[in-house]
Amino acid sequence: MTSYRWVPGLMSYRLTGISLTHPARLLMSSKRTSLRNRAYRNQHGRCFYCGRAMWQSSPVPFAQRCGLTSRQARQMQATAEHLLARCDGGKDTESNIVAACDFCNRHRHCRKTAPSPEHYRTLVQQRVAAGRWHCWVGKPREAARQKSG
Repeated sequence: MTSYRWVPGLMSYRLTGISLTHPARLLMSSKRTSLRNRAYRNQHGRCFYCGRAMWQSSPVPFAQRCGLTSRQARQMQATAEHLLARCDGGKDTESNIVAACDFCNRHRHCRKTAPSPEHYRTLVQQRVAAGRWHCWVGKPREAARQKSG
């Protein structure tokens, strides 16, 4: 008997080392990717919430350019953020999807109830101004290492 195992985060099933993705997921994923890319361009590569630069294709050049570790750079990957969550009836449309860094996207949704996009954006921008929101962005690697250790 063949067994399938759900792989969280990949939205696919693994079967003896081969990844099988449901065709509907491929369609939604490609549409969402297109909308994310459009939002990224419209926002000039900046996060909707924190306003920091993001990357799309590879974290290595981004990390080198910004003086970040690879772990820090991964948090600045552009993601498709639904202003109105899909579970609340939000659709994959240009007016409902913005580009947000992975860090901001995850932190908005780690609460029991996600705050509204406007409220969260205000909160994040206040923390950025106070140096309390991924404040390592733009700092040299050495300074970031000295601060953490």
